[in-house]
Amino acid sequence: MFFLVSIIFGFEMRIKNVEKKTRNLIEYEQNRNYFSNDFLNRICEELESESMTTFPYKGFDDYFQSFYYISPLSGKLNVNFLPESIKKHLRSVNMLCDEKFLSNNITDFKQMFDCGIENMENYFSLYSFFNLNITDAKDLKYISNSLGLDLGDNFYRQKKLCGKNKVAYRNYDQLILDSGIVSMDLHNTFFNLEPVLDVNYIDKKLLTVILSCPDFSINNPASKASVICSERNNKKITSERLRQILRVNEDALVLGFIGSKTYFYEISMSKSDMNCSAIICCENNFYEKKSKLSFRIVEVKFEKK
Repeated sequence: MFFLVSIIFGFEMRIKNVEKKTRNLIEYEQNRNYFSNDFLNRICEELESESMTTFPYKGFDDYFQSFYYISPLSGKLNVNFLPESIKKHLRSVNMLCDEKFLSNNITDFKQMFDCGIENMENYFSLYSFFNLNITDAKDLKYISNSLGLDLGDNFYRQKKLCGKNKVAYRNYDQLILDSGIVSMDLHNTFFNLEPVLDVNYIDKKLLTVILSCPDFSINNPASKASVICSERNNKKITSERLRQILRVNEDALVLGFIGSKTYFYEISMSKSDMNCSAIICCENNFYEKKSKLSFRIVEVKFEKK
């Protein structure tokens, strides 16, 4: 009798375990679906409405009963998007590892752990637009060819004529004419003329190093970096104010690197059984002269605890 009861009890426990695993799986998929769709779409809408003004941003989600965090990524350099002159300069101040660590496309910072660079996560990201003014010609040819685009001889000729200290294009009309392509060809790529860094979120050390790059010809870069970091504590620095501080013209090459807007954000949130994260970026609609920015989801990740 005891043996029979034990068998029945064990059978019931196995059924309960299966039921529990099934419930957990269903709940997990519901949470994934909610985060990937409802939650992230709402965040995109809030970014578009500019209801969030201060970053990093901390909010609370009622569905998950958990805090979430939104961090701007445009204060960091895309490790896969570095012109040779910037690479050389960063290495000279021990802020970038040897070329052997960057020979392939970096998809995870673990690939750079052997570099020995302290606080690397404060300086580098894996996300940004590709500014056509500051991307090296050889990289542009490689990327555009892989996308099936031909930027045209006039485009490369104009870049060469401008030399090292000036941007080739200040507006999209001239770019479209010289590149010989219609706006929609570039709309679905990450090519544009937008500065890749937001001056309001760059780490002070990185900002000082960038301003001291010989290609930019900025006088007293450390002093100007200090002024920027002091002023941005009180209010956001505009593009006009940035030019005033740096004392440069509108066609200065440094303005292809540093601007006053963030186009990439990272969202993270923890639930009892998983960590959720995502990358949201601005739509590349600059060729269409839209005054209002729109955002889209680039990447979503889930990690079970």
